[in-house]
Amino acid sequence: MAYNLKAIGQTALGPAFVIGSFFLSGMVMRIAPDLNPWIRLGIINIVGSSLLYFYFWHKYFGKYEFEKKNFWPPTLRFMFVIGVIAIAMYFRYRK
Repeated sequence: MAYNLKAIGQTALGPAFVIGSFFLSGMVMRIAPDLNPWIRLGIINIVGSSLLYFYFWHKYFGKYEFEKKNFWPPTLRFMFVIGVIAIAMYFRYRK
């Protein structure tokens, strides 16, 4: 989001989205402190990405035409990183 804001000359809004993500995470952790951390992470990601796409994307980028990019390279990188972290956590905390 920050990269796209930079592309349209709205660089000042980038830090606001980072602060907003910390605020959202803090709210979810305060509302559901006893929930499984993985479920909390999923809730934060679903709510955050929904807000970014359905509200902010159309608000700031609705009038621009963007080149469509391939979805899979960043998704596979993300899944690889999460997989490494999950395996590390498994071996760290197994009994």
